[in-house]
Amino acid sequence: VELASYCNTTFFPLMAGARVASRILPSRGVVEVKPPPRPINTVMGSVFGAEGAVMQRVRLPFGGSVAAVIRKL
Repeated sequence: VELASYCNTTFFPLMAGARVASRILPSRGVVEVKPPPRPINTVMGSVFGAEGAVMQRVRLPFGGSVAAVIRKL
């Protein structure tokens, strides 16, 4: 294992809040998932890129996803 770390750390509080809200608030049925507007997508891409650079140096302690790099010997 060359790298194993959580990722999506920056947006984790929003993700956790949305999950809690979905359990508390009544469901509205099927929700169509659409890409965010371009400016928001650009900002999110920059944040994910920065997290990737940080993950090369330190392991993130929590997040919405897990990333791993594993090489076969």
